[in-house]
Amino acid sequence: MTTQRQRKTPAQNGKTSTIAESSPSVSSEQTELMTKIDDLKHELEQSQQSEKLLQQTIEQLQTQIEEQTSIVQTLETNIEKTNQAQTELKEAQQTALKLAEENKKLIAENQQLQTIAEEVTQLQTKLKHSEKTAAEKASHLHTELSKTQKDALHLAEANQKLIEENKHLQADVKKAQQVRVELTQVQQSALQLADSNQKLIEENQKLTEKPPEQTSTLATKAPVNDADLRSHREIIRQRQAATLAHPVFPIDPAPPKVSDQDIGWFD
Repeated sequence: MTTQRQRKTPAQNGKTSTIAESSPSVSSEQTELMTKIDDLKHELEQSQQSEKLLQQTIEQLQTQIEEQTSIVQTLETNIEKTNQAQTELKEAQQTALKLAEENKKLIAENQQLQTIAEEVTQLQTKLKHSEKTAAEKASHLHTELSKTQKDALHLAEANQKLIEENKHLQADVKKAQQVRVELTQVQQSALQLADSNQKLIEENQKLTEKPPEQTSTLATKAPVNDADLRSHREIIRQRQAATLAHPVFPIDPAPPKVSDQDIGWFD
């Protein structure tokens, strides 16, 4: 604006010179021009003032921008700090939760320890009472032990007597076994005698029950000797007497081969 006004001013000065030379109304035009110039100067001053104001405002804006950038930087740093603080707060919350859980556990353990302590005190009282009763029982057991020792001595003596009697019984058992062996031998001999006796009885029956025809034929052929029959009968009677003189009384059950009829007296 200053340059344009400076360009116009020489044209205006030339006009004023031409107007002063040409016409009598130059004074009025000059006054108008002077007023215009004054206005322009005033406007120029105002524009200069406005420029100064603008520069001041620009400077202020620059300072404000710098301040705002610094504020932004501080805000960014503060945001970073707040983020770190939030992360730290989360970690602190987690640790607080863990501590709360551990605290609960410790409280529960403390309660358990208190109950255990109460139980221990109760057990101590019971233990003292049981110690007293144990001492009393120990004295009672000591007296009973002395009695049982005496009884054990008596039992040992009785046991020794029983051992001696058992020895005698074992000897008697051995003798009984020997008697059983002899008895089995006697039974076998008795069975043999019974068989021979039965055979002799059958022969005697055959001799006594012969038909008269055979006797007549025998009488015709050879006379019967009465002495032989008598001697044969005496032999049978002697064998029967021998078997009756030694009766058999079985102690053990009979062997499987011997029947019930063979046990006892043999005819």
